[in-house]
Amino acid sequence: VIPAEDCVPGKLLTTARIPWLMVIYSLGLTVVYLVYYLPPFRAATGQSATAELIVISFGPLLWVFTALFARRTILRQYGKP
Repeated sequence: VIPAEDCVPGKLLTTARIPWLMVIYSLGLTVVYLVYYLPPFRAATGQSATAELIVISFGPLLWVFTALFARRTILRQYGKP
């Protein structure tokens, strides 16, 4: 049963898609870091930047888990949109 305050057309679909938009956004940031941040860092320090790669890769992965959890929660709470 969907509460009356949530019966705005498209609201549930928008809510379900926001975490996936964050996945796309964080993937974009990852590309920016890989292209513009890591090469100068490696050139300046001479290090392999493994720790930076792990941290940069963790962002999109975290948002994927968040999006899956949000989808599961929305479907359990309201049913299929």
